[in-house]
Amino acid sequence: QRLRQQRIAAIKAALIEHPHATEFAALLAKIIARQINPASGYNAAPHDVAEAFDAIADGIDPKVMNAALRKKFDAKDYFAGAPKTFTLAAITEAVNADESRKLAKAKRPELAKFAIANVVKTGWLPKELRTAHYDGPQGKAKAKTKAKAKKG
Repeated sequence: QRLRQQRIAAIKAALIEHPHATEFAALLAKIIARQINPASGYNAAPHDVAEAFDAIADGIDPKVMNAALRKKFDAKDYFAGAPKTFTLAAITEAVNADESRKLAKAKRPELAKFAIANVVKTGWLPKELRTAHYDGPQGKAKAKTKAKAKKG
């Protein structure tokens, strides 16, 4: 639920920040953004707007959207409450598998502290916050794989 609220808040912020081609497009974006209330949970926006959240997020300039998602992501809250397996998976994706193996026997508070200090600075985001244009550690690896496949 908290990640969903963070995602919706990021979409709202990015809608306003997105570079719009015309004044009319900017006006429409602001009207849509005013209809979004992340604190309302599953009633965060009118049905038609809520159904389009993924398309809206994917349509916003990737740099603007990724920056908004990272700004809204509450890493301390996430890693403090995340199961150990989630935190270890994040460390594997963002740092490396060796570091994750070294920390496998650590207690959750120690893992959370490590993740906050090391995972966040890589631009990593939980899957629930990623868009089609995610540029964090796992996203960059997928983009390189696709580029190599096109060349080959």
